[in-house]
Parts: sequence; C-alpha cells; structure tokens
Amino acid sequence: MLILAARSGSVDLVDALLEGDATVDFFTAAAILDLPVLEEFLKEDRSLGKTTDITGFSALHYCAGSALGPASDTRQSHQLRSIDLLLEAGADPNLEVGSLAATPLVSCCISGGSVSVIRTLVRAGANPNHPWALRSALRQNGAGYRWRAGAGSGHGRSAT
Repeated sequence: MLILAARSGSVDLVDALLEGDATVDFFTAAAILDLPVLEEFLKEDRSLGKTTDITGFSALHYCAGSALGPASDTRQSHQLRSIDLLLEAGADPNLEVGSLAATPLVSCCISGGSVSVIRTLVRAGANPNHPWALRSALRQNGAGYRWRAGAGSGHGRSAT
C-alpha cells in the first residue's frame, strides 16, 4: 500500500499508512523516500541495490516512480540522494520489467516525475529514447502529442 500511496504523490496517504503501522521494507523505503531507512538497509547489505521484488521491480524503479519528491525540497533532496545511493549500490538504470519493459525512467515518467530525477537517471546511463518513457512523459505533461510509428527518428510525433 505504501508504494501505491507514494506513486499517487499523497503525503497524507503515506502518513496515514505509517500511523497505522504499515511495514517499511527496503522497497517501500525507496518508494516513500525514507532516506535514513534506505541508508540503513544498504549499510547492512549493499547487494540490495541490485535486487528486485517479487514483481521484478527494483528499489530504483520505486524511488524514481515516487511522486512524493515534488511535495517539498526535503523530499526532492531525499529522492535524488536515494537514487544516487541505489545507483552506487549497483542498481541498473535500464532494468526492464514486465510487458511494457518499464525502466526506472519509465516509472518516473508514468508517475509524472520531476526533471531533476530524469536528469539524474539519464546522467547515470538511463536510455532517454525508450519508447515508453517518451510516451509517458508526453502524456503526463500534456504536451499535446500523439505517439505514432517512427518516433525514434524524430519524425514520430504530431501535434494534436
């Protein structure tokens, strides 16, 4: 539940779940941008940065896809620092999951993400030309474009 609340961007939902004693594991710590807890997990076991949960998503997917970052400067700082920690621990910025081949960058774009998260992931080697990342970013930001074949060539978008 905490991961879903984090993807929604609702700090109130996250706080209510935490007040109700929701469990915070490694993946939920990444999603809710709980930097001290994430640091503690990685201090105990650095290899967690490379692990995935039962659905195949990594903590980097959850952290990048968290919509809590824009809620405050502190949360944004925690999100960027968490991403850096996960990358330093071996997280793959291009790990594809599921039928959409969702990467952490795709997760960021789907949740409405932030420019600073996108820049951090791209600097770390995330593929900015992943078709689902582009499509999701355009849809989330209301860019007024429709997706069509040929997008990789620069000729694939059309104004709506």
